[in-house]
Amino acid sequence: MWSVQDLLFILCIVLSYVTRAAGVIRVFGYVGRDVDVSCSYGQGYESHEKYLCKNDCGSSDVLITTSETKKNKYSIYDDKEKRSFTVTISDLQSVDAGKYWCGVTVFFKDIYTEVKLELGQDHCCNNVDKIQSNERDSVSIICPYELKYQNNLKFICRGNQPSTCLQQAVITSDSKQNGRFTLTEDKESRRFTVNINKLTLEDSGWYLCGVHRNTGLDVFSAVELEVKDTCCDKVDKRKSYEEDSVSIICPYELEYQNNLKFICRGNQPSTCLQQAVITSDSKQNGRFTLSEDMESRRFTVNINKLTQEDSGWYLCGVHRNTGLDVFSAVELEVKVWCCVKTLAMSGTVTRPVTLQCPYPPHHQNNRKFLCKGDYRNNCTDVLTNGSRFMLQDDVSLSSFSVMITNLEAGDAGMYWCGSDSQWRAGNYTRIHLSVGGALYVVAIVPAVLLILIVALIIVYKQKCHKVQETGVGITRHCEAAGEPKGSEEIYANEETVGFSKQTTSKLQGACNDYSNADDDQPDYENFTATEEIYFVLSYVTRAAGVIRVFGYVGRDVDVSCSYGQGYESYEKYLCKNDCGDSDVLITTSETKKNKYFIYDDKEKQSFTVTISDPQSVDAGKYWCGVTMFFKDIYTEVKLELGQDHCCNNVDKIQSHERDSVSIICPYELEYQNNLKFICRGNQPSTCLQQAVITSDSKQNGRFTLTEDKESRRFTVNINKLTQEDSGWYLCGVHRNTGLDVFSAVELEVEGQRK
Repeated sequence: MWSVQDLLFILCIVLSYVTRAAGVIRVFGYVGRDVDVSCSYGQGYESHEKYLCKNDCGSSDVLITTSETKKNKYSIYDDKEKRSFTVTISDLQSVDAGKYWCGVTVFFKDIYTEVKLELGQDHCCNNVDKIQSNERDSVSIICPYELKYQNNLKFICRGNQPSTCLQQAVITSDSKQNGRFTLTEDKESRRFTVNINKLTLEDSGWYLCGVHRNTGLDVFSAVELEVKDTCCDKVDKRKSYEEDSVSIICPYELEYQNNLKFICRGNQPSTCLQQAVITSDSKQNGRFTLSEDMESRRFTVNINKLTQEDSGWYLCGVHRNTGLDVFSAVELEVKVWCCVKTLAMSGTVTRPVTLQCPYPPHHQNNRKFLCKGDYRNNCTDVLTNGSRFMLQDDVSLSSFSVMITNLEAGDAGMYWCGSDSQWRAGNYTRIHLSVGGALYVVAIVPAVLLILIVALIIVYKQKCHKVQETGVGITRHCEAAGEPKGSEEIYANEETVGFSKQTTSKLQGACNDYSNADDDQPDYENFTATEEIYFVLSYVTRAAGVIRVFGYVGRDVDVSCSYGQGYESYEKYLCKNDCGDSDVLITTSETKKNKYFIYDDKEKQSFTVTISDPQSVDAGKYWCGVTMFFKDIYTEVKLELGQDHCCNNVDKIQSHERDSVSIICPYELEYQNNLKFICRGNQPSTCLQQAVITSDSKQNGRFTLTEDKESRRFTVNINKLTQEDSGWYLCGVHRNTGLDVFSAVELEVEGQRK
């Protein structure tokens, strides 16, 4: 029998069968990758079974034993010579992290060693530094590290997998040099730098800067490198016309004064010299010529007889003896040959008309011409065709005029006038002249026409009386036979407009506001025959000229219409189409109607209609009207709307906090003397009002503006940059008529340079 002491002894053995080895094995790995858990054991246990388990290591918690070799995602190998067994866990997932036990089976007292498995994601990092360079250039990748890693191994690898980075490192702090890669370290500033020279497009991609830790996962920072075969951050934009010439000006540094200069098409620096259309060695190549001014350090490429195929990018290049060539970029737009100014004029048979033709000041001694024809290349000089065409030159105004006396119907058509017989764009005006028949007073109207008109009036009066007797309600504008059906018919030409509106007016005016049979009848009998004819032919009086109004979609716009003295008390209105009742948008008797507001300033003899929240459909033709007895006065209004955002092309520039940056704003030659300005944001409608600086002020705090009229560009410099300076900027040129002209720049201010 067992004694009590024996039983207690056995119980103690059962309760204390676990023997723990000293310490904890710490294992580190990456999700998705394999990891090895190595466990050593003492001499004498070579033949014992070994295993890896979790939790309390019950039968269901044993993951694999040395009797199995492989089980699920676990494999085991026992190296009896080294007295160590290794368990490989494949395809790690986040749930695999945690505590394990290495076990050695021993009778009554298995030996356990604790294992702590820590897993990291096999990609890096939340923050990525982005750097750019060009083919054949060099780039430096700067890799900071903590003070505690000063003496650790440093390395860099391609890609974004920390798990294999050290094994696939392109260079380490032990080797320092590997082909195009060099590694230098500055322990004082705690950073190492990897320089890559002779860059290729294949060098683009992710790089991981790594510091190898003796325990735990290595430490990484990430860099994304973009190697471009394009140039440049800043692009000068030039415009010209077909058949014209253009000069591309290419500045360079003093140190390159004696170097080869060249220009090529496209935007690939790597092949530019080989594909150059002209170089400073050749000077002439077909339509291309190259000249150089070493004193001003620039060379100029002239392209003549331009075609639209010449549009596109050009690179001005300077060949360096060592290092990459230096480039600047120009974008050329060649437009279809077009007129500088197109005018529409009208005249009346037997009356004179004057055609006005401006010209450039330097053409004051050129022969001036006026020719007639549908096309510029097929027109006949009219100044030699008789005494009805009289030319007068006003040199002080850089303009000449041609008076055509005693107009004939055959004088209608297209005219071209200018001061450049070579027909280069920019030196002529195109004029469309329409000629209408004269309006004669009764004394010279043919008798038959007079009889027909009087008969028409009598028939019309009877019709109005008849309508009134029936008690049928008549609106302000009653219909009549022969009334225009739509705006196309009404506005076909100016003479038609006058007659159509006049006929309608007579019918409208005579029937106006007599829907009640009890009302007093209009006193038709008081009109003489002459007044009746005038009544039919001229109810609309048009003010001279067209009011051009410019605005932006979504922003309020004012339409201001002046009127003559004596009309202060008359009703004014704004209308569209043929100005029927349904076309009147607002009158001075209403103040506000829908999206329209009106205000009549009688002192200034002008009324203003504000159109709120205009949309693209609101653009077009309007009429300012003044209500008069039998002859309303109309002035045509042309409303043009632009989008309140800019632009299709945006220059992007980068800088750092506390640095300075220069924003270069090109403009066209015609705006050389206009006001220039720059504003923040992307709303052209408010840009001038919110400008941070203008060419009138030149200096405003951290902003300065300088202008180079010769190269047609102004430059805004911003110093002591902050990250709040990041964002959009609009370069603006204020036009005297029309919407201002803009170009856009997006500025990114990064943290201070390290």
